[in-house]
Amino acid sequence: MSSADSPPEPETVGFSPGAIPEALTSREQWICWRFDWKDERDEWTKVPVDPRTGGFAKTTDPDTWTSFAQAAEYHRRSASDTAGLGFVFKGDDMIVGVDLDDCRDPSTGEPTDEARSIIERLDSWTEVSPSGTGYHVFAQGVIPDDGSRGDMDTGSSHIEMYDQTRFFTVTGDHVGTTPGSVTPAPGVVKDLHAEYVADDTDAGGSSGGAGASSTPSEIQDIDDADLIETAKNAENGDKFAQLWNGNTAGYPSHSEADQALCNYLAFYTGGDRHRMDRLFRQSGLHREKWDEDRGAKTYGELTIDTAITSVSDQYEPGEGGSSPPEPKGLTDEKGDPVDDDGAAVVRPDNFCAEAGINPSEGEHISDLNDKQKAAATWRLIKRSDEYHVRAHRDTGALWAYESGVWESNGERTLQFAARKAVNPENYGANLLNELKAQVCADPYAEIDDDTLGLEPGAVAVENGYVDLRAAAGDGDGDALRPLEPEDYALAKLPVEYDPDATSAPWREFVADVVESEKIDAVQEYVGYTLHRGEMPFNRALLLVGSGANGKSTFLNVVRQLLGPENTETKPVHKFDKDNAVADLYGKLANIDADLSEGSLSSRGLATFKRLVGDDRVTGRHLYEDAFTFEPAAKHLYACNQVPDVSNIVSDNDTAFWRRWVIVQFPNYFPPRDRDPTLEGTLTSDAHLSGVLNWAIEGWGRLMEQGAFTNIETTPDETRRLWQSWGDSADEFLSQCVETDPRTTNLTTGEAWEVYKEWCRREGKDATGQRDFTNTAKASDVDLGYKTSVRTKRHRSPRGGYKAFGLTDDAPDLDAVLADDDGDDTDDDDGTMGTGLDSFGS
Repeated sequence: MSSADSPPEPETVGFSPGAIPEALTSREQWICWRFDWKDERDEWTKVPVDPRTGGFAKTTDPDTWTSFAQAAEYHRRSASDTAGLGFVFKGDDMIVGVDLDDCRDPSTGEPTDEARSIIERLDSWTEVSPSGTGYHVFAQGVIPDDGSRGDMDTGSSHIEMYDQTRFFTVTGDHVGTTPGSVTPAPGVVKDLHAEYVADDTDAGGSSGGAGASSTPSEIQDIDDADLIETAKNAENGDKFAQLWNGNTAGYPSHSEADQALCNYLAFYTGGDRHRMDRLFRQSGLHREKWDEDRGAKTYGELTIDTAITSVSDQYEPGEGGSSPPEPKGLTDEKGDPVDDDGAAVVRPDNFCAEAGINPSEGEHISDLNDKQKAAATWRLIKRSDEYHVRAHRDTGALWAYESGVWESNGERTLQFAARKAVNPENYGANLLNELKAQVCADPYAEIDDDTLGLEPGAVAVENGYVDLRAAAGDGDGDALRPLEPEDYALAKLPVEYDPDATSAPWREFVADVVESEKIDAVQEYVGYTLHRGEMPFNRALLLVGSGANGKSTFLNVVRQLLGPENTETKPVHKFDKDNAVADLYGKLANIDADLSEGSLSSRGLATFKRLVGDDRVTGRHLYEDAFTFEPAAKHLYACNQVPDVSNIVSDNDTAFWRRWVIVQFPNYFPPRDRDPTLEGTLTSDAHLSGVLNWAIEGWGRLMEQGAFTNIETTPDETRRLWQSWGDSADEFLSQCVETDPRTTNLTTGEAWEVYKEWCRREGKDATGQRDFTNTAKASDVDLGYKTSVRTKRHRSPRGGYKAFGLTDDAPDLDAVLADDDGDDTDDDDGTMGTGLDSFGS
């Protein structure tokens, strides 16, 4: 997921699984990882990936780890999207990792003398790190308290030591002079920590406060869950609970909320660094920034240091305890009355209290200038539950929360709030401008693209927030809860979630119109459209089949399920326009029911590959500045016949061929068999709730197995399927058919049977009867097609040919027809399938 402006991903030494010790491969502590470009840090970072879902893994959540074999298989299948495997340190298995950075010459493979000494002292499994400039040593031991990082004596080299809540990238590039197993080295681990890490920590000046004395045994004896409950039930436990749950309301920035929670943790843990770190990682405030480097330490380590040095007291169990510190960073809370939740109400009397004016003493709102009014209004808005406004860091656009979702109409919300706070006679355009300036300058209100939108694995519906994992039966707790501003949902599905809802007509319809082997894959793809914010599987869905076979109805139901605010209808050729790309930002799906040859262009396809491959793309709305984003909209297309792309896509263009899930809709439904009320039935509220549960079921299966069911796994398989769709009919007609007025009359069905036998014999994929008939009628060879011909095998006239001559290269006509069952039913070319079912047989 690299930025368009970022340098190429760093080269790595690759992954060699063969020699990795069983002490590591036997544990279910494996993840994958990929490079991710961070503009704000101007560098590549390593992001952990859950091999079962393709989403983000967490070093504190074992549910996102898996076995070595499953992680290796996921990396093999998605080598273009992952850079390797990683091993997570668990904390209770005595496995420790020692990371030696910038101490190996990649051109010679020689370590520095200091690094060689450390490796020899540990005398355990050692491998070259992915960069080729360092080493990872795995040993058995325990990392002491007081830090995890320190500088080595040689140049810019440094050492890091971990035994929990971190992962090491694993290459398998074994250093041959070290043992092939993970060996015990508790004494050496302790000594190295004292020499390199503890000294650096002490040099940081940590003295006094909770960290100055050892943790009381009474605190150590309280398990984590009970300690957190104690904090929540204290006198100011509501403030602790707010921070623990990840709510930063009332703090100027997320960082100040981090510090406030750490101050609490320093008090309750008695300054136990490891326990503070472990607990913080379980909180709702934990984010990737916690592990970002800040010189010799990480952001998290520095935050813990500050807490320990600033908290002068500690919890005393059994005697009512001491008073924990008041969290730092909270804005002043003044101005009543408040609502039932304690939030200030936006109205003139509260504004006066906020602004410090007393109308009873002759002071009036009109006495304030617009800048003063704006500052007081914004403080009041921040303390209210009625209005929520944020400013986008990059674009300056104002966003507001209303009815469960965030919309880019923040200016209108500020206008309403300001008029309500100061009364209409004190409101003017300049006050609005000053208020906008207040919002844009306040770190509390700052958001970016990563903030907006629900996390992957959740979806907003009319009646709340749905946890897809819980809804699919794979998670704990309730699947449905109310939407909150902190969810940052951008749009709802226009459907209510009902865990008991079903739609038998929808399931029957899908079974009737979709080729049987790929019904599960279609269900999984519709579920995939619910997976917002990520593109873990990098595939578009292509529905293929002649007209009147259910493709349009299917796509219309999906469009109704997702809703117009979550969908776009952009043909591929428009992707060469920046405004069309911009329209996909924040959408769940792009649905186009007509992927024709005329809708394709080389520039459009180039952008399509990036959109589905989740590379960063640039978009620009009309008359607005360009912006870049990581696309996550899923793509669903339909066509009567796959377009010929031979002039714009080469056989070797794996980036194009691996992007598709191709599914046939094989059945034609003549007018007499169509139900004109079906689509209306399927898109009714009750049935859409059932369709949603059907989609969630597919999402759960897709996430569990990590791939679509019965779908071609290699680009070459997909290319062969695509190309054979239209080519085999032309090739058969060219090689095996000629004009012969003296030949026996054939129905269109009989001619199609001969063609199918030729495809079977040649190992090609047959197109459907209707498409074959259309191709034969349009060919340069006059085969004497008539809408009514009489044949030996049928008592009544039907569509067929009077001059369909067969060459010596064609299968024997009599043998083919003898193998047919002789069924005398209507073999009208419009009622037969499209023939992709023979692919791969």
